[in-house]
Amino acid sequence: MNFNGSGMRKRILVATDLSAGSDEAIVQGAARAVRDQADLTLVYVASLLFCEQGQDKAHHRRTELVAVESAIERRVSELTGRAPGSFEIRIETGPPHAVLCRLAIEQHALLVVGCSSVHPQRPAFFGGVAENIAAFGGTPLLVARPRHRGTCVLCVVGSSPSYDDALDTALEEAKLAHKRLVLLHCLNTEFLSQRTTDLSVVERRGRAWSTSSLLSLHARQRLSWDLRRRNVTADLRVVDGDPAYLVPLFARSLAAETLIIGAPESASLAAKVTTKVLREAPCPVLVAMRKTTQECLRHAHVN
Repeated sequence: MNFNGSGMRKRILVATDLSAGSDEAIVQGAARAVRDQADLTLVYVASLLFCEQGQDKAHHRRTELVAVESAIERRVSELTGRAPGSFEIRIETGPPHAVLCRLAIEQHALLVVGCSSVHPQRPAFFGGVAENIAAFGGTPLLVARPRHRGTCVLCVVGSSPSYDDALDTALEEAKLAHKRLVLLHCLNTEFLSQRTTDLSVVERRGRAWSTSSLLSLHARQRLSWDLRRRNVTADLRVVDGDPAYLVPLFARSLAAETLIIGAPESASLAAKVTTKVLREAPCPVLVAMRKTTQECLRHAHVN
């Protein structure tokens, strides 16, 4: 997957806190590194207390550093069979989401995080880190969950796939995974029945249903035309309802192997939908980096 946006070798960063919840991130990150011929780096974010000053504390810190590195080496070898030295280990301090974002952006890497062993539906690092990274949109993010051999790659698209952040990622993911691609577009026309207060309940629902059907047909025609123009072959689904509920539902019913969504705009309704999808999706979720962010980072790298 060309997630670095340049000619450099691909890189994958896996965040681990040495808990059982991050084991799946290690397994999936290592598997993707093999598939994509990418370099693999394990990142452990230590507490800020780790940086306390003092000679005794410095000695204790060095001892802990060696112990953490050894523990990560053992865990990776046990889970993936990789020999020590075939991957890099970095131990950093600071706010986890800021540290992980910085490293992923610096290395033009895919960032992989796991799920909490206590709360399997919550991303690791107390739940908010993955959501903050996704909202930032500055790096592609994979939230790893126990995966089963699925039947498809499911991608959520907006009204214009030509400019959709997730579609290019989904096309390559489906090709690499040898899976069919299913595109899901969600309309939400519930507001229509609330704007005709002068009508009876039956009339409001009937008019809303009729308008919803027309909007769905129009969306399907527009999306189909756009996909044909891009020469994209995919199974297109257009549905009406709350995407925060429908996306995890479709991922489950279609037995999706991977769910791909675009990064939301911060402090928006889309961000709330993304947060809910990250928490409730039944499969790994890959959040594509926003194209505007890709262009800014590529320009900064060139200059």
